Amino acid sequence: MDRFIKPGITRFDPKTKLLTKIQDTSLGFGNYSYKSLYIDKHDKIWIATDGIGFFSYDPEINKFQHFGITGNRKGTNLEFILDIIPEDDRYLLLAVDQGGINRFDKLSSTFDYIKYDDTNDDGLNSNGIWCFYKDSKGVLWVGTSGGGINYYNPERKGLNYLLITAIIQNPCLIILQPIFMKIIKVLYG
Repeated sequence: MDRFIKPGITRFDPKTKLLTKIQDTSLGFGNYSYKSLYIDKHDKIWIATDGIGFFSYDPEINKFQHFGITGNRKGTNLEFILDIIPEDDRYLLLAVDQGGINRFDKLSSTFDYIKYDDTNDDGLNSNGIWCFYKDSKGVLWVGTSGGGINYYNPERKGLNYLLITAIIQNPCLIILQPIFMKIIKVLYG
């Protein structure tokens, strides 16, 4: 075994203290940048990449599934997937830079695309989605490139946004900071 971990995804077994590279050479999976991992309650690993789409890995059967960049509901609509967050047990939300939010249905293996629409005041204000944060009340915070911070409160209808991009270089750094979340809570309820 190499002394250093090579690019890719490596599993650590705490019982044996061994590192095992998880790979499927048929997918060309080795040298891409992995932006986000999410492990669901069934221990399935969901993998966001910077360039080759979206993957799942089922450790029970040691198998990958690739969802390419298709835009036809069978894959993501663009290649730069920066974050993953569960909406609930069935759906995952993917932050796709310039592709909006790609909503993945784990049961049907299909995607819906939630994008900026200048005729919809209750929608996203940017397609440059970088990151997500869900707070303790279920409010989904969405960090964008150029559109500030969008948020969705399931108790209210539609998305809202805070257009504070002039003071934020990277809104993801802000929405992940608990102190900032407290300030927003005081300002916006």
